[in-house]
Amino acid sequence: MSQQRITDALATAFSSHSIVFWHDADGEFSFSVKNLLPDAVELLYLDDLPALAIKLQLERAAPLASFLLYSAKPVPDLATTGCWTSGCAARASTPTTRRSCWRISA
Repeated sequence: MSQQRITDALATAFSSHSIVFWHDADGEFSFSVKNLLPDAVELLYLDDLPALAIKLQLERAAPLASFLLYSAKPVPDLATTGCWTSGCAARASTPTTRRSCWRISA
């Protein structure tokens, strides 16, 4: 997949979602992901940070902050791991926030 297509896809995703998960199973973009982000999007590496630290950072962020949660691993089986980000979906219903999650795989 070309970098321009990824940049365009991320821009589209962040136009309607404030949290985007990217599971790059082959780690193809692990070194260039920083260069593909739209402006004002914070990059968090799921593989390098504890899940609780990420969740706390998301919960404490400004309501309109945007995050790309990147992993160089395949999409986890949510049936066995659970979805630790369920709180962001609840916040999406609040009129003053724009929290919603979107998951992509490359």
